[in-house]
Amino acid sequence: MLRSNKTSWVLFSLIVLVFVLVQLRGLAHIALGDENVYYYMAKLVSEGNLPYRDFFYAHPPMHILIFSVVIKIFGVNFVILKTLTLFALLTASYFLYKTSLELFKNRLNDDNYVLISCITLILFLFSFEVMFQATFPLGINLSLMFLMASFYFIYTKKYFIGGVFAGFAGLTRFYALPPLLAVFALVFL
Repeated sequence: MLRSNKTSWVLFSLIVLVFVLVQLRGLAHIALGDENVYYYMAKLVSEGNLPYRDFFYAHPPMHILIFSVVIKIFGVNFVILKTLTLFALLTASYFLYKTSLELFKNRLNDDNYVLISCITLILFLFSFEVMFQATFPLGINLSLMFLMASFYFIYTKKYFIGGVFAGFAGLTRFYALPPLLAVFALVFL
């Protein structure tokens, strides 16, 4: 039975470290496809162009706006841009872990809350889709980061900050809206 708060964060760190070590190879891999289009659009925005006005962009703007800030600071550095995508996924996993701890420790009073939360984190991080998309910057990771932060803050009754993150999630990708509507429906029930 794992109960210590320190133990729970040591285990979280170990799981995340293993995941990052597995993903390190992906930071240096540049694939053909959409990621290069998003990098180019972010570069255009960092040079003063605007999506929808100066070039076609079919998604909400937050994804390329965040990347454009990174490009403005560091230049077009693929490793840093891919690291940002990985960092967003790790932040989402942090909020997933905190939500799981909160649920199983404080709401359900389960003595195995650390073990359950670690299993939750492992199943999330080492699922096929997460492993595949971890360093592939399509906006999914940023959207998920904002979505998980929103869910955590709403779950812990910090509605304003949860709403702010919900707005960021919706401004990153439209497919964040159905889960957000479900969360808001639960809040109002």
